[in-house]
Amino acid sequence: MLITTLPSEPIVSVQTPIRLNNYSEPQPDFLILKPRFDFYATKHPTPTDVFALIEVSDSTIQADRTVKAPLYSREGIQELWILNRKNPSLEVYRSPASDGYQNIQVLNRTQQVSFQAFPDLYFAVEQLLGQMPSSVT
Repeated sequence: MLITTLPSEPIVSVQTPIRLNNYSEPQPDFLILKPRFDFYATKHPTPTDVFALIEVSDSTIQADRTVKAPLYSREGIQELWILNRKNPSLEVYRSPASDGYQNIQVLNRTQQVSFQAFPDLYFAVEQLLGQMPSSVT
C-alpha cells in the first residue's frame, strides 16, 4: 500500500538497518527514504535520509515507545509511526527533540493520516492496520 500510494521518488524499504550513530543500527519495519542513485546499496541510510519510519508493534510496544522512540527522536528522525497491533491504533510521533518527540497523536481505525513529507496523500488507519480484530487477546 505504501509503494502504490506514495509518489515514485521515495524509496520504501523493509527491515533495512539505519545507522543512527556509531553504536546503534536498528532495523525498523519500514523506512520511507529520500531517493538515492544506488538505492542505499553502498551504505545504510542515516537519519538525514529518512522521511519517516514505521514500527509494527505487538509484543514490542513498550520497547518501541520507551527505547526506540527516544532514540529515534534524539537522532533527529522527523516522523515515527507505531502501528499498535495489541490495541489497534496508530501512534504518530513528530517534532523530535533531545528529550523525546514533542508531538504525539494516537489515531483510531476510523481516522486518516498523512506523512509530513507528503501532506496531500492520506492513508486510512484501518488500511494500515489491516483486517485485525478490534481487540487482540
